[in-house]
Amino acid sequence: MLNFGIHPNLCDWFKSFLSDRVSKVKIGDYLSTNCFANTSGVLQGTVSGPFLFLIYINDLLSQFPADVRVTAFADDLKLYSSNSCSLQKAMDIVIEWCQKWKLTLAENKTLVMHLGKNNPSMEYFAGRVKITKTSCARDLGIWVDKELSFEDHINRIVNKAMHKCRMLLRSFRSSNPDFYFRLFNTYIRPTLEYGCSYFMAQKTTVSSTGTLLSGIK
Repeated sequence: MLNFGIHPNLCDWFKSFLSDRVSKVKIGDYLSTNCFANTSGVLQGTVSGPFLFLIYINDLLSQFPADVRVTAFADDLKLYSSNSCSLQKAMDIVIEWCQKWKLTLAENKTLVMHLGKNNPSMEYFAGRVKITKTSCARDLGIWVDKELSFEDHINRIVNKAMHKCRMLLRSFRSSNPDFYFRLFNTYIRPTLEYGCSYFMAQKTTVSSTGTLLSGIK
């Protein structure tokens, strides 16, 4: 972390935060008497977790071919390219990096999405395992389809909002309209509006050809 210009005192704080941690197993009210040491990783749900992981994979992000675009958020990595050879090479780099740093690749969460009508739909491999093709994938709460129409995402959030509405109407009774407005603004509106500025602005048909390796975790 010192190489990134982070103050030594802050580095010492992170070292203290991550070192000498132990875990126990809890089932119901029972807590195991034995414990095991946490020799790697970051506590799930911590505010600093995504930041620390980005530092951890920073060297990986600079190794990909120039014609491969990469985006990363915490442990979620996405690669995009119109060059199938470069994309497979980028995937090989990911595999080699994971083996070097003892990080297991979640193969069941690694997907490939072919964009564009003229896409040759090449097959890609994570090591010896063929990567599963998909026509729709979830990215930070938004469902993205290969046509970038976002119709599937819109249908999902509408159905989810309707389900919440039915639950609220069964659970509450009032003759005051303001009460239902508050329920709507609290429980329904966030479901409908989350990411709406993104998927409404991007609601268009893909004209270019490219392939997205999504959900590399």
